[in-house]
Amino acid sequence: MTTFDIFEAARDAPDRVALITPEETWTFHELSVRVHVAFEELAEEGISAGDRVVLQAHNSATSVVRLLALRHAGATAVLLH
Repeated sequence: MTTFDIFEAARDAPDRVALITPEETWTFHELSVRVHVAFEELAEEGISAGDRVVLQAHNSATSVVRLLALRHAGATAVLLH
């Protein structure tokens, strides 16, 4: 089984549409930049591989970015809705 890697997708198809919201459309490159920034913020907060992080998820681009950043960090998202 292969896992999806946002950074690999951004490298292979940077201009391909990755996310569409009512307000905007992001390419894989744009999404990967946002995920990288969120990943750095998580690291600054001390979140690392193996941690469990509660995420109040909404149907939003921000939630997608946070989920991907947590996955990249190796942390587990505990979703609250």
